Amino acid sequence: MNRIIWRGKNDEKKEVIEALTAIKGYCDEHYCGDCCIRYICDNNFSGFPDDWEIPGVEDTLPVVYIKPVNGGKVPEKKTEGAAAWDCYAREGVDVYNGETYKVPLGFALAMPEGVFATLIPRSILGLKTDLIMANSQGLIDSDYRGEIYAIYRAISLERDFRSYLPDSDIHIGDRIAQIYFNEPVNLVVVYDEFPDEVRDTERGESGFGSTGK
Repeated sequence: MNRIIWRGKNDEKKEVIEALTAIKGYCDEHYCGDCCIRYICDNNFSGFPDDWEIPGVEDTLPVVYIKPVNGGKVPEKKTEGAAAWDCYAREGVDVYNGETYKVPLGFALAMPEGVFATLIPRSILGLKTDLIMANSQGLIDSDYRGEIYAIYRAISLERDFRSYLPDSDIHIGDRIAQIYFNEPVNLVVVYDEFPDEVRDTERGESGFGSTGK
């Protein structure tokens, strides 16, 4: 028999486990003969509750494939409660006041239709540098397969235009952005080609105005 698959949201899983724990506990104390719940418990929840789990939560989430490109590094979550993944600069940049920079982040995505990603600046940048993300944030469409870039503009009202801003320099490996998705996803890292079902799109690696003004 297949094990029970929970298809709810992650934040509902605890309540389901608690409810079924109570049902199983009652069954253990009161043998109910032909009770269908007893049958389900015995055939699906062996060792319950110590080694019992409800599989399938991640299986029901959209799969997003991510791969490092051009020697880059895939984003990482630094804490269990982090809402977004930190992104790393693949190249260093000497920053000058008033200039705009397209910084490669060293990874590409393959998202299913209906899923999109948003790139936002890390809060520390606004505190310690003069870098501002152009357009405030970046939207990454599901059909884009090229390397992800962060667009930053250097603005200092205290310095002359085009003067050097050493405190705002970007170095290789700096965490300069964060990425999150419009819904919970199962993020899968690949190191070769994307799977066939998501590899090719009409847009491909064309980005930054490729669809027109």
